[in-house]
Amino acid sequence: MPRSMLVLLLFLMFTFVLVRTFVSFIIDYFILPLIYYQVLGKPRAIVHIGPPKTASTYIQEFLSHHARDLQKYNLIWPSTHHYGSPKGISLFGMDLANDSIDNTTTEITDMRVFFEENRAQNRSIIISSENFSKDSPIGVAMLKSMLRGFDVTIIYFYREFVSHLLSVYYQLYRGDKISKFEPLSTFVVKNFDVLAIQLDLWRTLRAYEDAFGNEAMVVVDYYGCEAAGVDVAYVVACEVAGALCDRNDLFIKSADSPTTNARESLIGREIFGYYERFIRIYGSSRSVITSPKHKVDHNASLDSCHFCPTQTMNQRLKAFEKDVLKQRHRHILPEIPLIRTHLSMLVPFAEEMDRKLREEYGDEILYGNTTANLKAMHEEAYTEFVDGDALMNSVEWREWMTRTYYEDLKHGRLCGCNAE
Repeated sequence: MPRSMLVLLLFLMFTFVLVRTFVSFIIDYFILPLIYYQVLGKPRAIVHIGPPKTASTYIQEFLSHHARDLQKYNLIWPSTHHYGSPKGISLFGMDLANDSIDNTTTEITDMRVFFEENRAQNRSIIISSENFSKDSPIGVAMLKSMLRGFDVTIIYFYREFVSHLLSVYYQLYRGDKISKFEPLSTFVVKNFDVLAIQLDLWRTLRAYEDAFGNEAMVVVDYYGCEAAGVDVAYVVACEVAGALCDRNDLFIKSADSPTTNARESLIGREIFGYYERFIRIYGSSRSVITSPKHKVDHNASLDSCHFCPTQTMNQRLKAFEKDVLKQRHRHILPEIPLIRTHLSMLVPFAEEMDRKLREEYGDEILYGNTTANLKAMHEEAYTEFVDGDALMNSVEWREWMTRTYYEDLKHGRLCGCNAE
């Protein structure tokens, strides 16, 4: 083949590829979106912003699990990106929480691509993260900029202040944070100003209203849904997003729904905390064991007795709780001195917050139910915790801790402790 013919052929092939790419681009990004827009209207962006402890995890797990079902309604959950897990968008929400935002982070860059691709295809999207409720005004403004071209709806779940605070408290002192445990009364007194800001629904609502407008806001009454027996995922997916309304088999009754991370008892964790303090004092000596092999170090610190790092603190805590529960069932554990408390001093504050919310939004609140929230304030906002003074002054409990100490020492679970 003559060289001139080869060059012409290559030119024609290159031109064909270029024209096809250009035509495809025009069709995908201009013609099809225009057709979709005429048929479906402006694409929607459903943004569920939490806040924490209002069934956010359950909602995210539902949306992630049913992402394929949602696509049939032209509603896209970002499961095709590295955000495929239910909590995958949380880092993006955290990036927007800072007053100084780096818009080149992987999370922001990837979500920007997700928004742009779906906007170009005139596809509606749905995203969810409780971290959105923590976003700074600058972060909310950036989110608005990224969602330009979408008809945005912001979903906020309202939970009355007292039970919300209790739920946050239980969540905070799970796991390895037991060593810093504080009784509820101490925790509230020391942290009330901070908590009032963190749980201030107005700070969050105002930030999003200022950016997206009042008409974009949807406030859902958390306890109202519970009282009506309505699955919170149904409210988000069907009543707000307009998807899966014909799939009642996917939803469960509110009474059976894992709407929040269960509020578990902290009594075992408290006893563990007091026991840990006990071994640090009781196990201190000039002659100490430095490893499970019972080697003695005469120069060790007087306050060096601690659990060996063969297990994480959380693993040791779970084993401790299991053992305490077993002893309790066998009635060989001393009676636990408990203090039962109700946050009655916070009820007027919570009632005023509830009144202002209903005054502001009125009938626009989905499943608004004043009675259900007042009931939560007065009947559910209680807790019980260990009376630390009574526990540590109890002869029975000191003897129990001493026996437990020597048992842990015998099995090599303690390091840096008294060798005698």
